[in-house]
Amino acid sequence: MNIEEIRRLYQMAQALEAGKEPTTNLKFSQDTILNSKAIKQYNHKVAELLGEIIYAAERSEKNVDLKMKKLGFCLSEEGKAAFEYSKIPVSISALVYSLNGKAEAYMKKLRAVDITSWLLKQGYLEQREMENGNKYKVATELGNRLGIINETKVNSYGNRYSVNLYNEAAQKFIVDNLDKIGN
Repeated sequence: MNIEEIRRLYQMAQALEAGKEPTTNLKFSQDTILNSKAIKQYNHKVAELLGEIIYAAERSEKNVDLKMKKLGFCLSEEGKAAFEYSKIPVSISALVYSLNGKAEAYMKKLRAVDITSWLLKQGYLEQREMENGNKYKVATELGNRLGIINETKVNSYGNRYSVNLYNEAAQKFIVDNLDKIGN
């Protein structure tokens, strides 16, 4: 078995853990055994094991020019349950930093732009344009109900800017939906 076959198996296990059919990416119905907690945990462990095999195999290669291909960020159900949410609202960057602290060495880092783009597509954020043409994202009413707080701040030069802060409920929503966000 070569490393590419192991990579494909890893991606399949990740898809199955997320409740998706690996070749079509279609979600399984909720009442199927493939969506059971035990099967999802099993597929997470399989993906974790395969990820470690891939990482070890790539590290053992003698070719220095080989760029190690990291696998997508994922967090197990246990990892999600154990994640410590901030009691005070935090920026998306702070949340991503905390989540990346839970990443295995063989995983890509999660990016704030991946999360905010997904929230934009889901209608929790909307993009607005400033007078100077720069674009920024603000919480919609749906986002506010979720727990995204838009706060205006002033920097040391006296310029006003907008920042989105995520309360504990919004942080939990993001963590619960990491498998849908992708990277």
